[in-house]
Amino acid sequence: MPCLPVEITDDAKAALEAELHELDAEKACVLVYREGPTGDVSRTNDGSTIWKIERPANPWRFEIVCFTTPEQPEYQIVGGIRFYLNLIPREDEKGILIRLKNGKRSLNPLAPNSALLTDAGTSFDKVDTST
Repeated sequence: MPCLPVEITDDAKAALEAELHELDAEKACVLVYREGPTGDVSRTNDGSTIWKIERPANPWRFEIVCFTTPEQPEYQIVGGIRFYLNLIPREDEKGILIRLKNGKRSLNPLAPNSALLTDAGTSFDKVDTST
């Protein structure tokens, strides 16, 4: 399965390394996934159906996890950090960027015109986010 490129800024890398250090370094990794839409259905007094569908503005999420099963998933190594991308890349996706924004972890789609993006599956250690 093809991998999405992962880019990570130096400050985000340092923050993730600190979190990973607190866990079992042999089994810890960054799990990347998409959060899908949520839905709720209700009925009116006359029996009509009312759907409420909410889609997140940014569906990308990630968590620090430890795999304890004998079979380890396939990892993508970025700057010495193991990433497990629990997703199938979509045709329009160019990759993901992990950075700190206002001191909080942030994961965003990689801009299609990123100067650092060259080949699918290539990982980069440094990102210039000044533009």
